Amino acid sequence: MFRSKRARQDRTPSKLEHLCYLVVQLDSIRAFKRIALTEIERSFQEIHQSKLWEEIRPDVEKIVYFPSTIPRALKLMQVSALLRRLFPICLFSVILFVLDQAGIVSLPTSPAASFVFIILPIAILIAFVYADLLTRRTIIQYERRHPNMQTKQKEHIKTAIERLIQELNREIQAVGRKPGNYKMEVFFTDYRGINIVRENRARLSRRKYPVYLAIPAPTGAAE
Repeated sequence: MFRSKRARQDRTPSKLEHLCYLVVQLDSIRAFKRIALTEIERSFQEIHQSKLWEEIRPDVEKIVYFPSTIPRALKLMQVSALLRRLFPICLFSVILFVLDQAGIVSLPTSPAASFVFIILPIAILIAFVYADLLTRRTIIQYERRHPNMQTKQKEHIKTAIERLIQELNREIQAVGRKPGNYKMEVFFTDYRGINIVRENRARLSRRKYPVYLAIPAPTGAAE
């Protein structure tokens, strides 16, 4: 029986889902991915692990916010943020252009109007994409020049991830669920308590880290 759209939207994530989410997000932070911390903190609160979050929060913040300490990356992020603020203008221009094509409104046909309603929005979007890609490339290059950067913080986060995986495995056994129902994409395979199913290779671009599909591995759990 299919659930209604409203029922799906109102469904509260289970403890198992919060645990999987935290494992994936913290693993991404180990790979220097930029992650918003608000939802991570909320998930820790939902599973009553606020103490663990407070233990690793300084390490997480040091990794997440480290790009702002790279002068060139900081300038690029500021440019990207400025361009992002212009998105509503781009959207408004595109809507007006569509309405004009549909004959609902009539826009001026001068070169200046074409620039404002067509060329400028496209230029802003292209500039944002380029600035974002350049920011990522700058950060990756910095990481490669400093391979041992923040090793201590990443090790602390790894330990926290393994504690969450242990809790995930205990919860799966307690409720009698199948581990295969809780697939996670991770960048690292050095965790105890998970099985790596396969490597997911990038199709369109070369990743700095390979991505692996993992499932929990509780002792004696049904597959």
